[in-house]
Amino acid sequence: MAGIIGVLTENEKIMVTSSWKKVLEFGSSETGLMLFLRFFEVSPGASDYFKAFKGKTLAELANNSQLKAHGLRALTALATVIDNLGDNEMCVELLRLVGRSHGPRNIDPRHYEELGGAVVWVVEQRNGGLSDECKAAWGKIYGRMLAEIREGLQAEVESGDGKQLREQLRSNKLEK
Repeated sequence: MAGIIGVLTENEKIMVTSSWKKVLEFGSSETGLMLFLRFFEVSPGASDYFKAFKGKTLAELANNSQLKAHGLRALTALATVIDNLGDNEMCVELLRLVGRSHGPRNIDPRHYEELGGAVVWVVEQRNGGLSDECKAAWGKIYGRMLAEIREGLQAEVESGDGKQLREQLRSNKLEK
């Protein structure tokens, strides 16, 4: 189990956790909403995976309480990982659970990577900018998180569910 531990140097951990603390100063529900609005902006069609958001404009989604709630849940999971970078087993289990829970939705694998870009964008916005080193550290930790989410997606595929996801994996759209 590769997990989260060892991905970041001590200096990178400090950059990630200190920039994350500034994000949380703005409130989790508003920041979660900001995250998904940015994600849907840069990933046209991603909102269509959500029945409640399908066909809605960004302006309509900006006032959507369901999107706010989903953003809060996503931000809470992200916060749990960032706040517990030293607890490899818990972080791995949480991230794989995210993968398993999203497997049946047959989400296009590129959207997981695009969400990472939106995460870094939100952190940058909430911090008034980030150094290149801090952006790189966020890229490293999100990349490792994504690898664990993929493990959960793979487990979902192997369980016999997720036919479309199985096809995406076979066509190498979700390479490790």
